[in-house]
Amino acid sequence: MNYLFIVQGEGRGHMTQAISLKQHLEEAGHQVIKVLVGTNNDREIPKFFYEKIGVGVEKFSSPNFCFDKNNRRVQIIKSILYNISHLRRFIKSLIFINNTIKETNPDIIVNFYDPLPGLARVFKKHHSKLICIGHQYFFFLKEAPLPPNNYLSRQAFLFYSRLTALKADKILALSFRPIKSIFQKNNYFVVPPLLRKEIHQLPNTNNNFLLVYLLNPGYAPEIIAWHKKHSQQKLEVFWDNKEAEEVFVQDKNLIFYRLHDKLFLEKLSSCTAYVSSAGFESICEALYLKKPTLLVPTEGHFEQLCNAYDAVAAGAGIWNKKYVIDELINYLKNHKANNDFTDWIKQAPDLIIPLLK
Repeated sequence: MNYLFIVQGEGRGHMTQAISLKQHLEEAGHQVIKVLVGTNNDREIPKFFYEKIGVGVEKFSSPNFCFDKNNRRVQIIKSILYNISHLRRFIKSLIFINNTIKETNPDIIVNFYDPLPGLARVFKKHHSKLICIGHQYFFFLKEAPLPPNNYLSRQAFLFYSRLTALKADKILALSFRPIKSIFQKNNYFVVPPLLRKEIHQLPNTNNNFLLVYLLNPGYAPEIIAWHKKHSQQKLEVFWDNKEAEEVFVQDKNLIFYRLHDKLFLEKLSSCTAYVSSAGFESICEALYLKKPTLLVPTEGHFEQLCNAYDAVAAGAGIWNKKYVIDELINYLKNHKANNDFTDWIKQAPDLIIPLLK
């Protein structure tokens, strides 16, 4: 069967999921014929994605978050107004998506949480099946641990998630663990996370450093400030900063890297513990490699707050509103690895591939 991937380009999670799924599909004898990535002018598609995905990649403009002047906090009202002001650009994207579907004629379209593919299907019907995949759909379940006292944010998050799954033939909810009470309901399925095959080949070592991943470079001063007080603790930091050098050495115990998938996985497999914004994919990678984790959800990013609650329930580690790395260091002696997660991950190809038809 032939597949068209449409990927939301915020962060690295959806892109690495797309790489992993393509690997599984090709091993099963299928083909991904093209990949479309929804992005904006503030984000660059990492080089590793072009290299690893191995097929033609085209970009289109898609709704996205706006951040404050310090590039730290999501600003919801500003994001809404910005996206409304760019409706004409998004209409062009809908036309582009439908033209690409007509040209490539895929059997299946797999949408990694972008809001436009379902809308494109509303405006122009096509025979290709639409399958949506993402951890966000897990929070449709009553079993999902959600942050308390966030009613409006919760409803906005669930509304947006439903928008990304508009007109979907199937919804695959990636989950840290199986939910036996509702594995399948109508077109809804709970399935294991998608990890790239490279991670299964990595040794799990401890080279006495902490690995940090920053979605937004605005948090870098917080990391630098902590490092000044704890200069003997080695930190290696990956950040999404298109203005930075590939490698920036602050000093021998603080090094910043531009996003690089192979190097990131190598560092993750050899670190003592992991500090990150609460993106689902890297939490899964840390869980698989049995690395204790401190999660710091991006300010104003309710989805990441949900991820943090869910990850702690899955035994990934701890979460905090700030990069209080001391708490992670104190937590290490009490951490217990989730050994069931490895077995759940191994079931991914057998459970997911049959659903993609």
